[in-house]
Amino acid sequence: MFGFPYTPYETQKLAMQKVFSGIEEKRLVVLESPTGTGKTLSLLCATLSWLVSAEDGHTEEPPWIKKYRLDAQKDCDTEDSPKRKKIFFSSRTHSQLAQAIGEFKKTDYMKEARLVSVGSRKGCCANQKVCALKRGDAIATRCIELQHGETKCPFFTDETKGVLADKAKELIRTPRDIEDAFGWCVERSLCPYYTLRAGLGGADIVFLPYNVLFHEDTRQSYGIELGKDCVVVVDEAHNLEEMVNGMQSVSITAETVDGCLEQAENYLRKTGKMLSALKKENIKKLLLFLSSIRSEMEACLSRAIEPVASFVKRNDFEKINFLRLGTYCADETLPLKFSFGKESGKEEYPLYSVLSFMKCLSEADSFGAVSIESKRVEYISLDPSAHIQRVAESVKCVVVAGGTMSPIDDVLERLFPFFGREQVCVVQCPHVVPPRNVLAVGVSTGPGGREIKTVHRTRNDGLDEIAAAIGGVCAVTPGGVVVFFPSYGVLEAVHRCVPGCTFGDKKLFAEGKHVCERKLLREYGEEVGCKGGAVLFGVIGGKVSEGISFADNLGRAVVVVGLPYPNITDPVLEERIRHRCGKENTGRIDEARTEYLDSLCMRRVNQAIGRIIRHKNDYGCVVLLDCRYSRKSISKRLPAWIGKVFKEAASFSQLRTLMKEFFCVERPLETGPRC
Repeated sequence: MFGFPYTPYETQKLAMQKVFSGIEEKRLVVLESPTGTGKTLSLLCATLSWLVSAEDGHTEEPPWIKKYRLDAQKDCDTEDSPKRKKIFFSSRTHSQLAQAIGEFKKTDYMKEARLVSVGSRKGCCANQKVCALKRGDAIATRCIELQHGETKCPFFTDETKGVLADKAKELIRTPRDIEDAFGWCVERSLCPYYTLRAGLGGADIVFLPYNVLFHEDTRQSYGIELGKDCVVVVDEAHNLEEMVNGMQSVSITAETVDGCLEQAENYLRKTGKMLSALKKENIKKLLLFLSSIRSEMEACLSRAIEPVASFVKRNDFEKINFLRLGTYCADETLPLKFSFGKESGKEEYPLYSVLSFMKCLSEADSFGAVSIESKRVEYISLDPSAHIQRVAESVKCVVVAGGTMSPIDDVLERLFPFFGREQVCVVQCPHVVPPRNVLAVGVSTGPGGREIKTVHRTRNDGLDEIAAAIGGVCAVTPGGVVVFFPSYGVLEAVHRCVPGCTFGDKKLFAEGKHVCERKLLREYGEEVGCKGGAVLFGVIGGKVSEGISFADNLGRAVVVVGLPYPNITDPVLEERIRHRCGKENTGRIDEARTEYLDSLCMRRVNQAIGRIIRHKNDYGCVVLLDCRYSRKSISKRLPAWIGKVFKEAASFSQLRTLMKEFFCVERPLETGPRC
């Protein structure tokens, strides 16, 4: 079924059926499928199954004729071919995409479907001299210069251009992640960037990171054309909002502006007599813009945020055509000419940041604002939905998926407000583990009976109570215990309350800002393996809380201490809340602020919870240590598979009793993830 490599679980069947029908019906599909349920494999099988059926066209021609026709079509496809049906599979990092390609290789479509993995020009450049420029925009500029200059890049000569199309076809016949594809191209003295780009036309499925898919300029520079016959899959979408906002925001520092002013003045002084009147006028406009920005910083006493239109009008920037000025700077390669060199100690290519900021101002609408500080000016994306909408409206269907998408209503409101609810298919898959393998408990008090509420300044007696509660959990838990804190400050404060850095016979390991993550995890794993147990302290939002698997004995219990709310005094956060509320009254803003903060907080909690219980026979306990988890507004935002079994302990002693009973149950022998 669906080309799945094994007999699928019911939850996998459900996911594939809903994704397939959602594509056919051109709906937005939101899939929440807990870690360990084969989510990525299910997504690939469902979308590839749709692709095969769509290309077959449900005709009555014999299978051998269909195969001959499709193979012939693929062999003719190049970068310049007409658009054809494709799947664009996106995730946050190339590491995650490499894992997805590994799952693709398990499917029945591995031999037939053609795959290409793409990345930025910076990540795909094989020319060491060009790579030494480090900045992606500098690398792109030098790359184009080499193409038009007398000295060519050794990986992109006239000779290699002539064989590029054929080599691209050869490349995509075997599934390769970006690292393997890079090595394959370099071995043949081919430019990885342009070879992969040439392979787009013949590919059935394109693997690409968020920063390529959702950044329009990057997408266009790669020649990626989305079409109404294409499907976009966004995996690991729990952090999509932060990623899209981040890639659309640009900041420039006082040092950057000063550097550009210095370079522009020098350039005008040295070349002014040789420049045409138009070019000289462009340099003067650039100087005017830079001087105005510097004046804004100097006049700023405290951070201020204002709409882009107001900022542009107040500084009289309406007289400057930012797009034309930016095009002039790019055509004249001014960013490379305005270079200080590596030895200067200054930002090497300051003009690139300024041009990016100008471009944001030129394209800005109601979805952005400008933040002004004494040493920094920043364009801030307030609403990622505008950028997501451009992608969604260009394709047949969008599928967003994650292990922890809850609360889903918030996801729809923040990221997909342009879809009516009747256009949305929400799929919340149960976990493959039976309910008896999960214990989820909220507890409001510690062993001493004191209420636990972790805030920025938790008193010493509160920290002692937290440490005692963690010790109580460790005492009844076999194997490893992973504890997540809302901040490094709270982690370090509780750490100081642990005598001898042990909880009974369990040695304590702790994440830190300057601690090597790999070494920490290796030592923790070795301790669990040798001694049968250990404790690991981590921070929500840190490296340990995302993407790390604590399967089986590595994570028999996860304890989440407190609630990781964002900084409520952050003016950017306030501006985003105001933007969401539009022109509604203050009462609605207060309500929206609470909802938004709760949502941001619980998404991070849910991601931390998902680090344990990683396959069908795995089991573990989730302890939520803070009195606020008893609030309905908080507990309702837990993932569905946790919410169904979640209970509140009346006291800490009851928690210990529940945990003892849970770990006394006999369970099947552990087996690693089959999916």
